Amino acid sequence: MADPALKICGISNPEDLVLLSSYGPDYLGFVFYERSPRYVQPEQLATWLAVQRYHCGEVGKTMPKLVGVFVDLAIPELLSIAERCKLDVLQLHGSESRSCLEELRAQTDCEIWKAIRLGSGVPACAVAEYTDFGVLLDSWSADAYGGSGRRVQASLLREALVLHHRVILAGGVAAENVSEFYALRPFAVDLSSSLESAPGKKDAVRLDRFFSAWKSMQNNNGSEQ
Repeated sequence: MADPALKICGISNPEDLVLLSSYGPDYLGFVFYERSPRYVQPEQLATWLAVQRYHCGEVGKTMPKLVGVFVDLAIPELLSIAERCKLDVLQLHGSESRSCLEELRAQTDCEIWKAIRLGSGVPACAVAEYTDFGVLLDSWSADAYGGSGRRVQASLLREALVLHHRVILAGGVAAENVSEFYALRPFAVDLSSSLESAPGKKDAVRLDRFFSAWKSMQNNNGSEQ
């Protein structure tokens, strides 16, 4: 069985972009929601990414796929940011309707993921409405759209994984427990706050600890096949 992909989210400065690119995750996530402590300005990010793409080309490395995180942003503005930053994935964390997702899909080649915050009355079967899109499962929070670090009940995750084949698991993932998420074999695992020393600033020690655990799991999975 294939390894889950890895997404690191909440990158908001060029130093973390360079550092994380060196670790080689599959996806890097950037938050374009101005109320988030991890917000990054599109104009700044476009400049950082251009520099990083040039560097990767010089050393023969492949850039991770780029994910833009949006909350109820008007479609024209969202698509403008996607084009400016050359995003690969649009991750929608607000109250965007299914018709909004379909309209986006008709206007862009980007992959589209809908975030669903499970808990507080939102059941796992909510993923069934989006089986033709990617679904990111995060924990419910009354005061945040993501990045709370709270875990989703394992029973809800398992139920959702039965109903949907392209699920990204987020919410409370850390080096100490990532093996539990890995064992569920989702499409991808998503981390943000557990790798930070402060909101929007990644911690080198935590990154080393996490990637050591992640590579160990990948190696063990390869030896079992």
